[in-house]
Amino acid sequence: MNFNSYCLSPLNTYSRRQRVIIRNRAERVSELLDWKTLGGLYREARRMALKKIYPDLELKTSEKLAKMPRPLSASSTPVHSDIETDSDTEEQQEHENFKRFSKKIWHGMMLPKN
Repeated sequence: MNFNSYCLSPLNTYSRRQRVIIRNRAERVSELLDWKTLGGLYREARRMALKKIYPDLELKTSEKLAKMPRPLSASSTPVHSDIETDSDTEEQQEHENFKRFSKKIWHGMMLPKN
């Protein structure tokens, strides 16, 4: 309780206009702080970090998956490779969201101004 009052006490000295400015900044940044966006950003950052540290990791993983036998539960009819799966589309969308949000962050649109 003491910690909360310690953190919130400076807010008592702000004028109404300053409090509104702080609230508006928080609302602008809130789009970046929702769990869905943060999860996508985390997955994309992790993928990029792994790719930087282990450049051939995707190749090794795909080779291992290629050696695995086909599961008995798999359908016997071939799947068209030109059709995009939902997971591919979702992954591309996450990547696009990451690029869009990172542009906003780095161009200062979403960061509070001092």
